[in-house]
Amino acid sequence: MGLPLEVDPNKKEYAIYENIEYQDYWKGQQKIKLDELEHALVTRLLPARGQRILDIGCGYARLAPCYIDRFEQVVLLDGSVSLLKQAQEHTQNRAVYVAADAMKLPFMPAAFDAVLLIRVLHHLSDVDASFAEFNRVQQDNSLFLFTYNNKLSPMIIWKWLTGRVKFCPFDTAPSVANIHLLAHHPQFIRRSLRKANFKYHTELGAGVMDKLANYTGRFWRLVPMGLFWAPFFGWTHLAPWMFCSAHKNPTAGSSPSPAVSSAIFACPQCHSSLDEADQSLVCPSCQRAYPIVDGIYDFRL
Repeated sequence: MGLPLEVDPNKKEYAIYENIEYQDYWKGQQKIKLDELEHALVTRLLPARGQRILDIGCGYARLAPCYIDRFEQVVLLDGSVSLLKQAQEHTQNRAVYVAADAMKLPFMPAAFDAVLLIRVLHHLSDVDASFAEFNRVQQDNSLFLFTYNNKLSPMIIWKWLTGRVKFCPFDTAPSVANIHLLAHHPQFIRRSLRKANFKYHTELGAGVMDKLANYTGRFWRLVPMGLFWAPFFGWTHLAPWMFCSAHKNPTAGSSPSPAVSSAIFACPQCHSSLDEADQSLVCPSCQRAYPIVDGIYDFRL
């Protein structure tokens, strides 16, 4: 399926997709329809123009066509070097490629005016800490666009009623859905956004209409991707996947965020600015060196 079949407890969380053929996951009638919808939703929700966007968990740059021509600079981040190499091919080296942990971003404060986190949050064990870290690298009023696996979807509720899942979908705390992902309650997501100083904007639903493609035979391409119904499925929380947009609130009493700086990298361990060295970036504070290999900045700790 292009997903890890098991999780190695000795492997770091950010590296679970290393040497996994994630592109295979997006093959087949249903997944092609879902992919079309997700491209349409990201394209609709992102601003028409921007300075710098960060795609966290970019994979093989599946969603790059949605933003590659809309931002002055694109930064693609993933924990898997093998996927970043595929991203380089897909984008023809038109981006900055970064191997790092999403929980320890190697960037200066206010480096981005848009952050994208699609199909990643369900892998992160601490949502509050993750949102705080994403907030740190964003400008005031910048867009944060992400997805989460919805605990309140009818499928999960039905599985709970029939005993196929043990967690209660109405419990607002995150729950382990399977080895690949956590499921989140909409109330928990909104509460975490507020704690991290984000203003919730809207939710759109995905993962409903695409399932019809498996039942329409050779006419599957005629099945609507579900863009028209996405606002309804988001408002009612009937969809298994929620596309959520939020904006970073300006901090009370603070000065406006500076313009996006050309120097974006910082030490993920101590957040100090970095010095350039031969094929690496070096932190003068903690003396860590981060190599640059084949055009990929490696900040994995």
